[in-house]
Amino acid sequence: KNDLCHVCESRKLWLDHVYYTREVIILVLLGTDEEVYDPTVKHLLRNQDDLGQWFANKLNDVKAGNTVADLLKTHIKQAFEIVITIRDKIDAEDPQHARKLQTKLLDLQAEWSKNAEQIAVGLAELGKQHGLKWNYKIISDHMKDHLSLTTDEAVQFSKDKYTSSIATFDKVNKQTTDLSDYLVH
Repeated sequence: KNDLCHVCESRKLWLDHVYYTREVIILVLLGTDEEVYDPTVKHLLRNQDDLGQWFANKLNDVKAGNTVADLLKTHIKQAFEIVITIRDKIDAEDPQHARKLQTKLLDLQAEWSKNAEQIAVGLAELGKQHGLKWNYKIISDHMKDHLSLTTDEAVQFSKDKYTSSIATFDKVNKQTTDLSDYLVH
């Protein structure tokens, strides 16, 4: 494949990742039934397999692609649980239950951060194994920014700050495009 096709394919996959994540955030926080948001969640999980396949092709290493896909699917499943917990916390009428949900939310975010670190370490190691200059710190910083921005986007939406949520999503979009471009080269 030529470089332009490789860049376009990577960007499409990563942008699908953030677009479908946003769709799940919105559908869940609007209180739609599982039957409404579940197809998007399933599509988003398939997108992680597609990203894994992209890495397998780039690195000519199927095992590496599967490892990346597994880490990214964990990332999505954890993000989904965070959004569900944000929704449940908003809907909680009992203050004690709301506090328990806040504790749960903090625990889930800690696990999500661990997964982001695993993704950063894994990608940096794969880059090294395959002669690519994927810098751990750059990838780790991207992952931290991604989690922070995506969390802000969801929280803003949950607080009816729709304009702020859109502005934050624009930042997520740019940050993800930057990561995609970094990983292509």
